[in-house]
Amino acid sequence: WQIRINNKLYPAQLLNPGASIDLNSRTVELRFALQAPLLTGELAYLTYQDHQQQNGYWIPLTALTEGLRGVWTVMAIVPKSDKNHQILEQRTVKVIFANGTDAYITGAIHPHEQIVADGLHRVVAGQEVETALQLKGKNNE
Repeated sequence: WQIRINNKLYPAQLLNPGASIDLNSRTVELRFALQAPLLTGELAYLTYQDHQQQNGYWIPLTALTEGLRGVWTVMAIVPKSDKNHQILEQRTVKVIFANGTDAYITGAIHPHEQIVADGLHRVVAGQEVETALQLKGKNNE
């Protein structure tokens, strides 16, 4: 393990891996032993890379909403049976990785399927919708 403090890298030994994830910050608390001159309260950064070969999709964090029992969901835009209209369908996904703006997900999303990227507080599953591309087409006619 490598810990960066004041732009210097220090080797570190993991003493205690975290047992739970903070649901608000999506972080895990870890305890390391360092052989470095530190001051109490000094900010340290863990240098960490985890490569995973997993098929999935990058989506904005604003497209995610917390579902039941701690799962994450997105709203997929699916065609209705008459093919002229679309409705929203809630889908369960697994967050593999998240940064400050985006999340890498797997789950019940298919290639080329559209999802609601923002404004989830204004829509519900089963609601009939039109995409921005459909609306633009109507304005140009």
